[in-house]
Amino acid sequence: MTTGSDLPPEVICLIVGGLDIHDAKEERERKRGLAACGLTCRYWAGAVRPLLFECLTLRSLEDVGQLL
Repeated sequence: MTTGSDLPPEVICLIVGGLDIHDAKEERERKRGLAACGLTCRYWAGAVRPLLFECLTLRSLEDVGQLL
């Protein structure tokens, strides 16, 4: 049986990068898809996390407070 830790991190990053669809109708859809991939295992989560948080949308002062 093979686990995520058996694959080199570079391979996981390439796979996840290929799944990152930038032409999604909405950014929310894109992030939902990536988040689902991040639930695969902790190694996938580590590769997905930077893509999920590369662009944040803060809609209110309360959002800023939660981020801080």
